[in-house]
Amino acid sequence: MGIIRKINQLLGNFVTPKGVIVLTYHRINDKIANDNLVVHPKKFSKQMFFLSFYRRQFRVIGIEEMMEYLSSERTIDSGETGTKILITFDDGYRDNYLYAWPILKRYRFPAVIFLTAKYIGSEYKKERFKSLPWRRDYLNREEIREMVKGGISFGAHTMTHPHLLQIPLEEVEKEIKESKTVVSELTSKPTEAFCYPYGEYNTSIVELVKKSGFKCAFSVTPGVNYPGEDVFQIKRIDVLGHDNFSSFKYKITEKYISTF
Repeated sequence: MGIIRKINQLLGNFVTPKGVIVLTYHRINDKIANDNLVVHPKKFSKQMFFLSFYRRQFRVIGIEEMMEYLSSERTIDSGETGTKILITFDDGYRDNYLYAWPILKRYRFPAVIFLTAKYIGSEYKKERFKSLPWRRDYLNREEIREMVKGGISFGAHTMTHPHLLQIPLEEVEKEIKESKTVVSELTSKPTEAFCYPYGEYNTSIVELVKKSGFKCAFSVTPGVNYPGEDVFQIKRIDVLGHDNFSSFKYKITEKYISTF
C-alpha cells in the first residue's frame, strides 16, 4: 500500500458503502486450532476497536434499526454517510458468551446470535470439535437469558442445523417452526429473525419462513444491504479465522463499493 494511502486510512479518509453490512461470525475462541470458523479473541477485539474508533465511517446497530432502515423508502442518496454494521453469530456456541460478549460490552455493541435450538445447553459437539476438552460447547438457558438482559438479540437457526434442501418440506417446516417456538419461549421475546443453515434455501423454504411468522431471514450471499431489497434474503459478509486485519478492513470498505 502506498504511504499516502496508508496515512489517509489512518486518518479515516476512506470510503465505505452507504448501506448495511451484516458481519457473520461463528466461534470466538483461543483454545481451538486456527480454522475459518474460529476467530481468535484478539483479532475480534481489534476488529471491534476499529469499528468503534472510526465512528464517522461505521455505526454498529441492532436488528430493529436494521429492519427499520431496510423497510424504509430511503435511497442511497438520502444524505446519510457511512456504513451501518450488524454483527451476527451463527450456531450459538458458548464461546460467544465467554469471549465475544465481554468485548461487545466494552464497546457497547449490540449483536444477534442465531441459535441451533436443540443444542442449547446440551453436550452435543460437531464432529470437528469433538476433541475439545470441555463438556458443553453450546450456550445454555442461563447464559442466553443473561445476554438478553445485556442487549444481545437472538434468532432461530433451525432445531438441528440440517441441509434444508436435502430433507422433505414437512421436515423443513418443523425445523423452522419449532426453533422459533423454543427461542421465543427462552428469551421471552418474539423471535423474528431466521438464519438459513449453510445458507441453503429456495423459494419454497422462504415461503415457509414467512408462514412461520419471521420478519426477516439471513443468507450467506456476500454484499451490502439497501432499502427496498428482499429482507428474507439479507446478505452477509463472513469474517473468517484466516482473515488478517487488512482483509477485514478491505471487506467492510472497498470490496463491495461497486455493488451500489
